[in-house]
Amino acid sequence: PPDGIAGDTFTFTLTGVKNGETVVIEIVAPGGSVFTGSPHTASRDGLVTATYMTSGDSPGTYEVVANGDRGTSLRGSYRLLG
Repeated sequence: PPDGIAGDTFTFTLTGVKNGETVVIEIVAPGGSVFTGSPHTASRDGLVTATYMTSGDSPGTYEVVANGDRGTSLRGSYRLLG
């Protein structure tokens, strides 16, 4: 979902990733701090799924950045409401 509240868990599903590509997802907070998730390997059909729990995060817009070791690069965002 594009909006949530602190304590929600967001699930990110990437499609079109290269088979076997390793993808790292980063969450960039409004103040600039960065959470870097564990690497995920794309399935044969090009899917990567990751979750992030917003426990303790402040309201604002968070950027989601996914970069793969074979050139995949995706950006998105979500907003935590106060």
